[in-house]
Amino acid sequence: MAQRGKLFNTDNQLSSNLVTQVYQDTNGFIWIATRNGLNVYDGYHFAVKKKDESNKLSLNTNYINCITQDAYGYLLLGTNKGLLLHDGQKFTNIPLIDSKGNTAITYVTSICRLRNGNVLISTSGHGIYLMKKGEHTCKLIKDTDNKLKYSARVMEDRLGNVWIITEDGKLFWMGKNGKLSTHLAGTSGLMAQEIKEDGKGNLYLATKNQGVYKKTAGSTVFTRISSIGNLTIQTIYVSKSGKLFIGCDGEGIVLYDPATGAVIDNPFFSAQINLSRSKIQNIIEDSQGNIWFSMLQKGVFMQPQGMYDFGYMGFRLGNRNIIGDNCVTSVMLDNSNNLWVGTDKDGLYKLNQNGSELQAHYMDNSAILAICQDLDGRIWVGTYADGVGILDASGNFHRININELGNKGVFDIKCDKQGTMWLATMGCGLIRIPKSGQPIIYKMKDHADTRSHVNSIPNDYVAKLALSKDHSCLYLATSIGLACYDIKHNSWTSALGGVNCLNRNSFSHCVFVDSKGHIWYGTEDGAYVYKWGGKLLKHYTTKDGLSENSISCFIEDYKGRIWIGTTSGLNKLDAAKKSITKFYVENGVQSNEFSDGAACASADKRIIIMGGTGGFNCFDAAKVKQHPWNATVKLSGFIVGNKSLTPGMESGFYTITEKGAYNSEVFNLSNDDNTFTLQLSTLTYSNVEQISYAYSINDEEWHTVQQGSNEVSFSHMPAGKYKFRIKAICNGYETPVKEFTIIIHPAWYASIWARLAYLLVLISLCM
Repeated sequence: MAQRGKLFNTDNQLSSNLVTQVYQDTNGFIWIATRNGLNVYDGYHFAVKKKDESNKLSLNTNYINCITQDAYGYLLLGTNKGLLLHDGQKFTNIPLIDSKGNTAITYVTSICRLRNGNVLISTSGHGIYLMKKGEHTCKLIKDTDNKLKYSARVMEDRLGNVWIITEDGKLFWMGKNGKLSTHLAGTSGLMAQEIKEDGKGNLYLATKNQGVYKKTAGSTVFTRISSIGNLTIQTIYVSKSGKLFIGCDGEGIVLYDPATGAVIDNPFFSAQINLSRSKIQNIIEDSQGNIWFSMLQKGVFMQPQGMYDFGYMGFRLGNRNIIGDNCVTSVMLDNSNNLWVGTDKDGLYKLNQNGSELQAHYMDNSAILAICQDLDGRIWVGTYADGVGILDASGNFHRININELGNKGVFDIKCDKQGTMWLATMGCGLIRIPKSGQPIIYKMKDHADTRSHVNSIPNDYVAKLALSKDHSCLYLATSIGLACYDIKHNSWTSALGGVNCLNRNSFSHCVFVDSKGHIWYGTEDGAYVYKWGGKLLKHYTTKDGLSENSISCFIEDYKGRIWIGTTSGLNKLDAAKKSITKFYVENGVQSNEFSDGAACASADKRIIIMGGTGGFNCFDAAKVKQHPWNATVKLSGFIVGNKSLTPGMESGFYTITEKGAYNSEVFNLSNDDNTFTLQLSTLTYSNVEQISYAYSINDEEWHTVQQGSNEVSFSHMPAGKYKFRIKAICNGYETPVKEFTIIIHPAWYASIWARLAYLLVLISLCM
């Protein structure tokens, strides 16, 4: 599975890298608490809320430690000064009343909303407070300012028991009767750090350097999970699937699967920072199953947890990667189903068929552009700077000396059914090496590059090769177009209708012959499909649904579908259904950029291997599909007069809306605010690059916003009532349509009351 996540830090809108908590509210927005402000994220933009001395309704401190919501959906913030409530418009201080009736100003360490709607607030130095549902005052729970004076964590289990961890690592348990107990079997001497409950009622207790303990539902004893070991645990989280995420202080994340007992050290990868050395503060799973974790000093990381059908090997697997970090430039399955992977300047790897086990690594530091097995089972290797050679059983490279070739690059190698080896070179034309005899070199004759009827290879720079079904012809992707050598008739013009080149002056990357004998030719202007004789059948471009016009490689699966790697995404083309399905790195593809000709298939065409800049994918073509996209579209933001809309915000004489933009159905604007911007989002976070939005006004035709953009701006809209419809589209799936109304009121002198007054004046003048 390709592990590609997103890093959010001060380099891309976050207010601080000192992140204390990530939280998703009931509307789907992501809130990020930091030591320098509060951030809210809609999948596209961060809105930062900070202390403003000139605004009494703003934050009273920028140090936010923890977040939750009360029973009414209002945000509760624990700060270094106490507790705040945010209603979407303003921040209100919630007093913490101690046993003497005084208001405590204290560091809030955690907030826990109970099942009955009440809220518990733990503090550092002032005990634990209770805020009853519907009230905006917190009162100290009796005697908690003694034993529980310095409390770090509070958690309620499904039975209504409250679990409390103090700053010195003591674990307390409070039953429904309010009685406090520390006598818990299996916890003696432990430095408790955090406690969480899974969906079955099992409790997991994380400790500082003493491992993780589990109390099975119905049991009264905590038992150590020995396979996890002693980690410097800071936080834990139990996912919806029951997996335990363990966040460590300086050691990243460890994943434990209770069903299998498997422990995976740092399963996630970031190219920007070393996640295995990060200090994890908290971990959450959003409504789509994406995993988010906050990191002290490094920001926030989000790992998409979508359903991946693509097997993957490459640098994104971190310490589980077995093929180095360099670009994959060539792939081949040999007769024994070994997978050979050529890389750029990191040599040649020999793996098992699915690419999960390393068998050997040869030719360190070489750039491997082509791999081919001959009829005798020998492995031929084409390189960028060392010509061509054969790899012996011991892994030694034996270069074949061809005088004219020298050190020129060999970009492709093919073996025909006669055992003849064909080499595509950069600058030395086409080289033919018979099983017995001397190499034959086909180089361009004079004027063959400009005169189509010259019986010659049209150019000496050949990128890729493809044999016809009967091996009577060899197709060449050259730097000026598609060429074909008729082996049987020793002709460069007979197979293409009397010319030596098709698509002249098109720079080509690859060529492929499918099971029907059709020739697929990849260029920077799309994919061309030809029949024998040079007749063009189809020209596929982005207008037909391709992700990109720059084509890198083709391969055919067992159903005759053509998989097309491009410089921006992977495409599955089903000509029979006239459909193209696009896949991107968010779907598990190695990267969005594929290497020229780096594709192969198993003998039955079920297993496909494709390589690129991020490694390679190995997948079963029968199992790859576009998973249904279940999302809803929201109006995530509304910008008027360069200000983001908040509940109760006014426009002239009108209140725009009493609610947030995402919850409103009607917006009232004065004539002076007839220029505005709508911000749209599905709040799904993992695939925003693939989403496009569409809108319709007053039931007119739909207009689509460019993919990856979420803003629609309107300027100088005339007064009137506008019914908006919006929807989101992703890989052929659409969200339900959302509707709302924007009313732009006329200027006072054009209002109905003004017109009535004008009429009355006119009547009086006429009398």
